[in-house]
Order: sequence, then C-alpha cells, then structure tokens
Amino acid sequence: KQWYQRRVRGGQEAFSVTPSLTIKTNARDRTRFKCEVDAVRYGVEFDVKSNFEAMLLTRSEEGSYHLVENLLRFRKGKFFGKVDNSDLPNRCFLCLAGIPDTSFYTFAINGDDCDYSMDYNTIATELLELD
Repeated sequence: KQWYQRRVRGGQEAFSVTPSLTIKTNARDRTRFKCEVDAVRYGVEFDVKSNFEAMLLTRSEEGSYHLVENLLRFRKGKFFGKVDNSDLPNRCFLCLAGIPDTSFYTFAINGDDCDYSMDYNTIATELLELD
C-alpha cells in the first residue's frame, strides 16, 4: 500500500491530500474495497464528500487500465465498493480520486494480490499521459 501527497500553493497555506486503498477478498471470491481520502486545506479538514469523486481501476503489467467501478459510494468518511473477481482482468488495484471539473487528482495503489510489482512513479507518469 502506498500513498501520494500533493501540495498546491494557496497563499501561505498548503493543500494536502493523502489517499489509501484497502482490499479484502472473501471466500466467495468477491472483493470489497475501501478508498479513504484525507484532505486538509489551510490547516482545516477539507470536505471530501462534497468535493471529491473516486473510481477503482485495475492495471495490467503492460500498463493498460480497466475501469472496475466509477463513482464509488461515499459513506462513513470513505469511498466503498465491491466487485465479483470473475469480472476482473487482474487484481492490481488503484483508487483514483479527484475534484470534479479540475485537473486535481491523486491515487493510491494496492498490489497485495498482484502478479507483479507496481511502481508508483511509473503509474503516476502513465496517468498523466492518459489525459
């Protein structure tokens, strides 16, 4: 599990966002995922529910992406979803969270069940190139 923090200058204060992604698979081969986004603006907790959207993706070893679930449900301060693993091309997950109608996004990866090692910097570069 890795996280990414991005800072945007706004006067004297920083805007920081820290995402995390937790994956749990049950005995019936269904995966539940939780994407938590902590955001702080001007030293105060930023309203994630009103300002962010999130989606779950999988990534192949070759660098292609598959949308698993768009616009995850938000409850109890986190984005949630579940999926049947038979529908997935692989289990190399990432949660992409962003502020709609802006170019601001961040992501968290979870490669616990992945067949290869996901490199955070490579994924960041690939996401920038997706546009």
